[in-house]
Amino acid sequence: MACGECDAPRMTPSAVADINHMEGAPTMAKVRSWAGLDVHARSVVAVTLDAESGELRSARLPGETPKVVEFLGRSQPQGHR
Repeated sequence: MACGECDAPRMTPSAVADINHMEGAPTMAKVRSWAGLDVHARSVVAVTLDAESGELRSARLPGETPKVVEFLGRSQPQGHR
């Protein structure tokens, strides 16, 4: 099953809030999403977290920059790239 064709796991709103407001952490701009990449020559594992909904998305991608950019671009709502 391809990414996006199934129900994505979600973090609870309180867990996302804890990430956004860690006690003692320096003040930072509020972010809408995070991305993590495990990059290798032939493949990339990409994971995104939407801070508002708590949705986690992941995909194993070929090691081609355009494919990674496409996956990450689908993680942003229109007008927020």
